[in-house]
Amino acid sequence: MKNFLTEAQALADDLIAFRHDLHQHPEVGMDLPRTTSQITDALTQAGIAYTSPIPSSILAVIEGGKPGKTLLLRADMDALPIQEDSGVAYASKEAGKMHACGHDIHATMLLGAALLLKKHQADLPGTLKLLWQPGEEIFAGMKPLVEAGILTNPQVDAAYDMHVDVTSPVGTIVYSDAAFTTAATNFSIDIQGSGGHGAFPHTTTDPVNVAVQIYQAIQAMQTREISPADYLALSLCSIQAGDTYNIIPHTARIMGTMRSYDKEVHQKALDRIAELVQTTAHSFHAKASLQFAVNVPAIVSNAQMAEAADTYLASFPADLDIHKGGRISASDDFGFVSEQVPSLMLMLGCKPEGVEHNNFHNPHVVMDDQVIPLGAALWCHLAFNWLKDQEGRD
Repeated sequence: MKNFLTEAQALADDLIAFRHDLHQHPEVGMDLPRTTSQITDALTQAGIAYTSPIPSSILAVIEGGKPGKTLLLRADMDALPIQEDSGVAYASKEAGKMHACGHDIHATMLLGAALLLKKHQADLPGTLKLLWQPGEEIFAGMKPLVEAGILTNPQVDAAYDMHVDVTSPVGTIVYSDAAFTTAATNFSIDIQGSGGHGAFPHTTTDPVNVAVQIYQAIQAMQTREISPADYLALSLCSIQAGDTYNIIPHTARIMGTMRSYDKEVHQKALDRIAELVQTTAHSFHAKASLQFAVNVPAIVSNAQMAEAADTYLASFPADLDIHKGGRISASDDFGFVSEQVPSLMLMLGCKPEGVEHNNFHNPHVVMDDQVIPLGAALWCHLAFNWLKDQEGRD
């Protein structure tokens, strides 16, 4: 049995320094030139081949010394448009940008795994694809990567994803054998009325009133038509209309987001929103249109991969606090992979000792560097064992 943890701990200082560098120079969205350059330089130095299927992405391939299946490991790299106020010595040097979701750690853990797996390449029965992805925070990176063919040539048989959890201590692992994250739909509703003087509302078709009626209709649908047993987070987060006291505007806009675990529940709610938008607007003599800005599927964990992970994690050479069956209400565009191939996502605790309140996407969030060698070793352990288990299978 290979002890990847010991090997990863030997790289800990270098990996932590690498993560601190990424943390000080965060990049957001789909344009990550410095981040990708730092990673590709390290891959080149290690003799690991890579391509860029779309700009600011990295797909490294390690072909094992024995034939076998193909496994994808994924890490995201993008930061958030947040001004850091964490107080750490390696805080962001880029105004208004911060790694507040741990993607700098994800990128570093996968790099550490790449270095170790390259070292054991001859013993690998199969092929590893290691993906560093841009644009996860805006749900813009994974869909074009799948369309660019990351799951083909060779065909990917299964995939792993790992995300840090800032709310639990190092050594905590949460995963599921069913839906693990929610599907996400971000939408906008544009209402066309007929504005005029605020003193003569009867001569107008007030889009603000229509927006309020649509808001109430959608909220009533959520509480009266969706079973309390079915998780559905539906939030109308913005109503925009007008800019002064005495002019009824011509238009109004509502923006919102919806999250759910169940595909049928999600589609039912979307269909009803579309219906309510049209019927409510029509009843008040206005026009309205519904547009979808983002539509990301849930990450559904493969039951067989989850069962195999039970065994793999039990043999890992460290004390782990394992919680199987949990799920998170956030969303992640790795769902575009999980709907194509058997997949498993794991959450790995990274909250430092003594920290009580720690939240994602927060300017004060802090993460324990010791999760980096642990995560790198877990990547290797899971990947090596999964490939070994697939030997000789068609």
